[in-house]
Amino acid sequence: LPLTVSHIAPSKATQAEIDLAVKTSLHDGLSLYNLNDDALSQAQPDIILTQSLCEVCAVAKDEVDDKVSCRLPPNQCQVLSLEPESLEEVTETFVRIADACGVPERGEELRRSFWEGAERVLLATKKSGIVKTKEALPKLLFLEWVDPPFNGGHWIPDMVEKWSGCRTATSWVTNTCKSVQLSWQQIYDADPDLVVIACCGFDLKRNEKDALAARELLKPLRAFKEGRIYAADGNLYFARPGPALREGIAILSRCAYDGDKDVVKELE
Repeated sequence: LPLTVSHIAPSKATQAEIDLAVKTSLHDGLSLYNLNDDALSQAQPDIILTQSLCEVCAVAKDEVDDKVSCRLPPNQCQVLSLEPESLEEVTETFVRIADACGVPERGEELRRSFWEGAERVLLATKKSGIVKTKEALPKLLFLEWVDPPFNGGHWIPDMVEKWSGCRTATSWVTNTCKSVQLSWQQIYDADPDLVVIACCGFDLKRNEKDALAARELLKPLRAFKEGRIYAADGNLYFARPGPALREGIAILSRCAYDGDKDVVKELE
């Protein structure tokens, strides 16, 4: 049995339809996701990982707490809520989860290997024979939604600006950790060198499909004319705050430095 249920079926809806359903549910105070009581009782978990960082992405923590207290024996299950807002905080959750599972050394090792991998990617971009100054760094627009367009929030700016060897095309978006809805005119004015479409919750196939559907909106961009619009698996490499974000950094760098043989050689 599925552990969570939702009245929204993303696989059968367009991005615009999903956006409207989400905004309507939030406006009406309705939860997007609920726990399946029977599945929870059958699973008999010792630990549940949840989050209250994004109300669009998961069951509300209050509901998790309520269902655990009602459906499971007292003190059987620990609910661990994770709310990382930066890449550094994401790696701290590796340690928290490992501690909760009784294997703290595995969390420390995972955090260490994550930063080592990120450092290797950043060092690879410094081998560029083309980019010599900070001002010349590729200007990358990361879209975590296309219709309407949203930039990447939370740990995504760290991935772009600190570790991928790029600068963000949405530098005017400040003082917020959450993603921000953009207008297409803002995107045209930003004139990014490249665009990475890695929409939240969607795999590569769906993001490629939606990028093609947005073709007319993307056409005015210099990046489109130069063949620098990329689709990626947003669900695996960007939306989930886990170890695969390291590969997400490498994907950003590989897209940004495509054509720079010195960097490509190091990354591959």
